[in-house]
Amino acid sequence: MMKIVSNFNEQTGMVDINFVVNLPEKFRKQHEDFFSIYEVTDFQPNQLQDRLLKPKHERTCRFCTKSFPEVTFKKKAHIIPELLGKSSFVSDFECDVCNLLFSTYETDLASFIGAPRSLSSKKGKNGNPTYKSAYGNLEIRHREDPETGSKKDLTSSNFEEDIEINLDDKKMTINADRPPYTPLRVFKSLAKIALTLFNEEEFAEYADLNLMLQQTDEQQNKLSGNPLCRAMIYVNPGPEFPSPLALMVRKKKSSETFPTHSMLLYFHNYIYQIFLPFCKQDLWMYDGKTNITLHSAPPMVDKAFTNKYGLPELHNVELSSAERIKNQKHTIVMSFNNILKMEGNENDVTKSEE
Repeated sequence: MMKIVSNFNEQTGMVDINFVVNLPEKFRKQHEDFFSIYEVTDFQPNQLQDRLLKPKHERTCRFCTKSFPEVTFKKKAHIIPELLGKSSFVSDFECDVCNLLFSTYETDLASFIGAPRSLSSKKGKNGNPTYKSAYGNLEIRHREDPETGSKKDLTSSNFEEDIEINLDDKKMTINADRPPYTPLRVFKSLAKIALTLFNEEEFAEYADLNLMLQQTDEQQNKLSGNPLCRAMIYVNPGPEFPSPLALMVRKKKSSETFPTHSMLLYFHNYIYQIFLPFCKQDLWMYDGKTNITLHSAPPMVDKAFTNKYGLPELHNVELSSAERIKNQKHTIVMSFNNILKMEGNENDVTKSEE
């Protein structure tokens, strides 16, 4: 769907990053506008940046600034969380204490994604999780059939309300609910990924944001209620992205009234975009008078793909609330090849992967 070409430019001493994609007409103007003001500065996984990790006894954590042996570095600190798909890219600047803290935020991110994680064909760290609705009436399990491959078993005690099947269009609508999550902790999980992508100089520009990630009292956190704490989410129909991908962009002119950095995260059938608050270069904008604009990046999907499966849909989601959200309704529409069986009082469905 999208090809990234990166080459080392000997004249500038920098890596040139270019996209090879034939965008649908709907997104071409958006692409032109966005990349006239932002430029890609990094992406992960990036083979050009593959390097040897420091020995554990020489490591320093960039988040808490503590070094070995005051803190340990036993755990693998993945740049992109494994819950979004398996990744072998890890950092050498995240200690076990900070890793444990950030993993609690990842739990909220997993809950926010919800049932689609169980419907995904991409395995995370512990395989495909089982989904159970808040009241226990809907369950989604993954299993491997030695003869027919990957399967999703959907079981419901309230079939007519939980699952709608259109055999003519071969589409299934699943009415699920998200496990409890705190929106601000979802944002902090995404912001942490962004901070991991930065080099040391860029990371230093976000010292204040890093401190806010360390603060566990969400009600007192300066991020709470911040309008920049949101995600622009494209839901992409059709097959999933092959593997998770993170892109970092930086604005070309520091005088422009929009955030310096934005991160794009491709995984499963989603494209998440966030903007990073509290960059030192942006503090002049926080005067209560300046109108800060957020520019949505185009979904980098090929025209041939959208012609077959349809166009991505954009959702603007506010993630600044420190309040715990429970039993939030979540509707998933997906296509299927065929239904292998329906059992009992039409309350069990086994679906084959598309």
